[in-house]
Amino acid sequence: MKKIDFAVLNFLYNNATSGDYHDLQSLLEKEGYSVSGYEAEQVGKRLDSKGYIKLALSKTDASAIISSKGFEYIQDIKEKSKQLNLNNISSQERMETEKGIDELIRRINKLELGQEIIYDDLIKELQEVKELIGSLNKNKLSSLIVGTMVKYGLGKLADKVIEALPDASDILKLNT
Repeated sequence: MKKIDFAVLNFLYNNATSGDYHDLQSLLEKEGYSVSGYEAEQVGKRLDSKGYIKLALSKTDASAIISSKGFEYIQDIKEKSKQLNLNNISSQERMETEKGIDELIRRINKLELGQEIIYDDLIKELQEVKELIGSLNKNKLSSLIVGTMVKYGLGKLADKVIEALPDASDILKLNT
């Protein structure tokens, strides 16, 4: 959906309780778009053809009111947005997770099994995970960290990692 179409739908959604038709050109100007009457009419026709609005055309303007389909469409988008925000990592959680990864690295550095190459690779991957913190949601970040640990936690190393990290979720402070 085009930004301009979404702007119209969102405005109509937020003003649905009035039950009034709204002039599309004026509405778009309020939303920061400079459009002609013809352009506003085209936006209205596009949204009307999809069933998102009810369009009323006159010789001088195009007015619209949101339809139930358009109302549900915006409601769904707002609900999905809320869900995404719940999964996003706050700046506080980001700092805590970075500290947790640093603590993992510190503890791994204390382990001495003669497997420095594996430890170096693990530390490198954990540093890479740290760089991804802002771009992943909590579930994906947690899965990536656990997957990285499992990848390197095989064989003799697994026992030492488990010993050193009795509860990685406490260290990482991730709520999955």
